[in-house]
Amino acid sequence: MCAVCGFRMEIAQTIEEWAYRLTDGTPLDGVPTGYAQALGWLGHLDVERPTPSVYDRWALGAIVAVLRGLPDGTRHAAAGKAIAAAKILRGPRTPGRVLEDLALIGVLAPADRPGLAERFTSYVERDLRPSGRVEVQAPLAWWSTSVGDHGVRRDVWDQLFVGLEIPEVDLDGPRPTPTPTAKETLDGALAARVRAFTPKEPKGVPSTGDGPVAPGDVWAVRLDPDRWITVHVHDVCEIDGRAYALAEYLSGVFQRQPTAAEISNQVQPRADGRWATWVHSLEKTSWVRRIAQASPPPFGEGSLPERPTRGSANDLRHLAGWCFA
Repeated sequence: MCAVCGFRMEIAQTIEEWAYRLTDGTPLDGVPTGYAQALGWLGHLDVERPTPSVYDRWALGAIVAVLRGLPDGTRHAAAGKAIAAAKILRGPRTPGRVLEDLALIGVLAPADRPGLAERFTSYVERDLRPSGRVEVQAPLAWWSTSVGDHGVRRDVWDQLFVGLEIPEVDLDGPRPTPTPTAKETLDGALAARVRAFTPKEPKGVPSTGDGPVAPGDVWAVRLDPDRWITVHVHDVCEIDGRAYALAEYLSGVFQRQPTAAEISNQVQPRADGRWATWVHSLEKTSWVRRIAQASPPPFGEGSLPERPTRGSANDLRHLAGWCFA
């Protein structure tokens, strides 16, 4: 890795990168090839480079208004959630990306962790964080709303955004209409097309029987729309105040939710022998259905593990990879 810019020798999917630039914001800091590609694409456009719309200017002012309303010492994660709650930007990751960009250029940067508009810093310096649990890089990793004017370095703001006429925003006041509208954007239009061409899934068959999970139950678990498996419940007990069922996979993979008549009486072991796990919330997990009750124990070589793992019924989906090739 280059200590100056963060470059790593790795394969880049250019089409994927192009799509990310149109839908997911700027490249990550430390990926100079991504910035080079973005600048290259902008340079080859047949139209003028984009200019901020009325909504763009309002959105930037609205972000500042949100920060102004937060308590001193608010960190980036809480600030991102507040911006998302204000419904200023589209997309779940957009608020965080915008905060990272504003920090990288120095608008949201502590004086001792300056952004690139104020002073060039190497990638190694920008990658320093208060602890390993902090995901974002400097300067945002060190920022809070105690910095500058409610988190905003006004000197850097004035330097970078002079002439853009960013308004003072009242979040309770009228909002301009976003341009382009969501359905006119690449990701908005694509989402609508995906929904239009995606076949509607058939409704699942309700669970069989009443009452809580019990020994002898067989539950069907959907892995994919056309891939179901089954588990047999050997035992039920309470662990730390919660009901758990000891579940073991049964052989057989089905294209639809299986019926009681299709249940196998053979277990589906791992490569090293029989396997089972304690799971909770079978009856509350989506696309998990009870298809039989009071079933006899299945056949299998060897005995169940002495110390089964423990988790939720959702875990049965990804754990199936250990038993089903």
